[in-house]
Amino acid sequence: MPLERSWLASTSEDVRPAVEVSGLGAAGARRAALRLVDLRVNALASWGMAAGLDPQLKPGTVVIPARVIGSAADGYTPDVHWRQRLLDRLGHALTVCGDPIADAPAILDTPDAKAAVFERTGAAAADMESAAVAQVAAEHELPMLVIRVVLDAAAVFLPGGLGRVIDDAGRVRVPRLMIRTVLDPRDWPRWPGLVRYFLAARHAMRTVWSLTAPDLALSDNTAATRGTEN
Repeated sequence: MPLERSWLASTSEDVRPAVEVSGLGAAGARRAALRLVDLRVNALASWGMAAGLDPQLKPGTVVIPARVIGSAADGYTPDVHWRQRLLDRLGHALTVCGDPIADAPAILDTPDAKAAVFERTGAAAADMESAAVAQVAAEHELPMLVIRVVLDAAAVFLPGGLGRVIDDAGRVRVPRLMIRTVLDPRDWPRWPGLVRYFLAARHAMRTVWSLTAPDLALSDNTAATRGTEN
């Protein structure tokens, strides 16, 4: 989503990473990853928000999974060395979870929906794009990493129909959102919490970028990556 892309701010035009916004879902994520492959990038990363499945995870927890659970029988493994460099850079600055992330076919907007995926997969979190990015990386033999942040915890209800107010490019259709909010008073109490969760998620991901820019610790050049401010 454009909001998630904005967290990858850079003070230098020379070190800005190649970024493609996929919107929601696996199909868009695959198209975005393939566009990056066409640009001859040397690695792929899935960056953005996720739903918490493990009841222990709070909003703002950064998920850097050692395993991506998708449709493939054995899932996908992020690049071990890249992942460790990223974890080393982050140190103890943030709450980080390294447990698996699962593929979700749709927005998991109720605790029951999240609990069902948690029971089926044992994953700590879920999103709709990482498995598709991982598959493209595997097809093209590229290093891959997933960096996601928990927006909504396992017990959180999201406002109903949230997916229907986000377009294919990941932009929130504000007029439609306002209409849905006005027409469904049940969602009114949920919005203040969602705003707080989003602010926690944004702070965490901006911190990740500030500590690992300009390439999310893909390279070993600590001095270069720590020089970017967010």
